[in-house]
Amino acid sequence: MELAGLLGGASPALTPDLLVVPYTSGEVYALHPGNGLPLWNETLVSLTKLDPLSSLFHVKARPIVKGTHVYLIGNGGVMRCLDAASGKTVWSHKFGGMRSPALSGDYLFMITSNNELTCMNRLDGRVHWVKQLPRYENEEKKDAPLLWAGPILVNDTVAIAGSNGKAFLMSVQNGETKQELDLGHQTLLSPIAVEGNLIFLTDSGDLISYR
Repeated sequence: MELAGLLGGASPALTPDLLVVPYTSGEVYALHPGNGLPLWNETLVSLTKLDPLSSLFHVKARPIVKGTHVYLIGNGGVMRCLDAASGKTVWSHKFGGMRSPALSGDYLFMITSNNELTCMNRLDGRVHWVKQLPRYENEEKKDAPLLWAGPILVNDTVAIAGSNGKAFLMSVQNGETKQELDLGHQTLLSPIAVEGNLIFLTDSGDLISYR
């Protein structure tokens, strides 16, 4: 039993053939959705040296099932792509995160625990590009760590929002910033896209829409 964890948890992922359930311990179980029988399980635990936050192996990122693959991201510095039928590892990386990834075609986008926006090939795990996001309100003093929510994909753009009240619209091709938005207040929720509008909800309760 884990003694500590992060606030909140991830929702299970459900398909007609698979129910993938993450736990705060870093364990993930795949169950048959019809009868609840276990099919396979995985543990997202890193054996490398961790800081106090990433030593919590909590899985907050919702599992993603795409085709024959399941994508798992743990807070404890591990992400894996598994075969959906057998649970065998297809590929893995030694970085983790708290946000659910976004998929488009053969590419997966995620924000790591080190505030890096990363694009990788979802089939073989090959990293296509990495963009370092701001990590602190005051980078020089390493003061006030920032949290980033997202990503979501809107056409050829990756959208993220931050606890500094800023949002970035970035190119899916190379991660370069296409536009920076000032939301006025911090937001810890991922934006959503609705009928051509990009919508943010700030922690102060402001609902902001951009077209």
